[in-house]
Amino acid sequence: MAWSLPLAVFAIMISGPKAQKIWMIAGLTVHVLVIAGMDLVQLLFQFLMDIPDKTEFLNDSPVGGRAAAGEVSAAGITSTDSYWDMVQDRLNDFVGGRMEIPIMFFMGIGLFLVGAHLYHAGIFDERGRKLRLWIMTLAFGVGVPVDWACRLLVPDYTGAITRYITSTLVAFGILAAVAAFHARKTDTGILGTALSAVGKMALTCYILQNLVASIIFYDWGFGVANRIAGDNTVWWTMVIYLGIAGFLIGLSLVWLRFFKRSLVEWLWHGMFDGISAALDRRQQRIQSR
Repeated sequence: MAWSLPLAVFAIMISGPKAQKIWMIAGLTVHVLVIAGMDLVQLLFQFLMDIPDKTEFLNDSPVGGRAAAGEVSAAGITSTDSYWDMVQDRLNDFVGGRMEIPIMFFMGIGLFLVGAHLYHAGIFDERGRKLRLWIMTLAFGVGVPVDWACRLLVPDYTGAITRYITSTLVAFGILAAVAAFHARKTDTGILGTALSAVGKMALTCYILQNLVASIIFYDWGFGVANRIAGDNTVWWTMVIYLGIAGFLIGLSLVWLRFFKRSLVEWLWHGMFDGISAALDRRQQRIQSR
């Protein structure tokens, strides 16, 4: 189903502005209602049945703590002691693990269209100063407090909301802040240079952050999730996140001093160039007949 998202967005983008706006509002509305409804239904079931929470497949709370007690984790995994056992669990629950795809479909349509509208409205240009200020006010003035309140006060009942709604709102605020930073400067500066290095190695850093975090948090690695479980879980997670981010920034800066691209980007470009060359040769053979 995920492959159909680009096709759907393409079909919408070639339509008129009115149709795009209707689809954008519809996609975001369905997304918010579904996510909020899922957390609400989960809360109601727990309240009415008075049973422990065992349906947190969308909750982004630490996996190791509940897994160690024999409960089902956020990913539906009952143990993180063995990497290959986790792989087997995911394969056994392959269909259940794809439940995120329908959510991402409606979310993707809405956010793609929001991004397109912000681009045309000049969020990256000098004329978009008021727009950037409005977005940052909404994201940091409303999104951040709501997100942290959910994570700190009711994390067991708002996992989907913080993962798919409030975090997205905060992300747009970060986008506006980055755009404002570059709109006022003629060069990237120290911070911009560091972050642009990560951007040049985006796919590699994305894979590495998952791998490094898995090693740190899961029991087959250092098992930190068990050790930080408790009232200060969110704060410890933020500290570890900053450490991982710093590691990725440093690695990107050092790597790009010696190489033009990272390994994953090199493989990606190599495969693309190979496919393009093969298609060109095929086209030449057809034209020479």
